[in-house]
Amino acid sequence: RIIPVPHGALRAYVGAPGKVALVVGGGSGHYPAFLGYVGPGLADGAVAGDVFASPSTSAVAGVARAADLGGGVILGFG
Repeated sequence: RIIPVPHGALRAYVGAPGKVALVVGGGSGHYPAFLGYVGPGLADGAVAGDVFASPSTSAVAGVARAADLGGGVILGFG
């Protein structure tokens, strides 16, 4: 289960404190494919841009802050 947040989504459960979070994302194209990568054993969050556009820096920062568990955040973009 995922939780929608502005410009993206997060995992519904809280991970271990101090875990490094993985946030993926990119332009949406015809559909927000990166949201499908959020789940157990996968990404902790995803950020999506508008159709055929990359997400804004404020959208990336907002999702990264929301996904942070204290161990930092790795950003992966396609």
